[in-house]
Amino acid sequence: MEILLDRLERQEISTLAFATPSHADAFFFNLIDRYNSPEAMDILDGVKIAVLSQDTEEKLGEYGLGVDIVPKRATAEIMIRDIVDNL
Repeated sequence: MEILLDRLERQEISTLAFATPSHADAFFFNLIDRYNSPEAMDILDGVKIAVLSQDTEEKLGEYGLGVDIVPKRATAEIMIRDIVDNL
């Protein structure tokens, strides 16, 4: 997670993908733990967000984050294709 957050700081990541609500919880736990400020979300400015399902989209909404990519069917293959198409 530290490497991911470091790369986000350096703006080396264009898209984040969350497969489950638990993945979103783990990411935000670490994000908030590292920055512990309202500006923590600023690290995600300009980063596209992909999710595997609407459950995960709803979880990200609880954190105040909008979603850019939701596959029509909840499969990793389709999500990856959608991410590549979006790039």
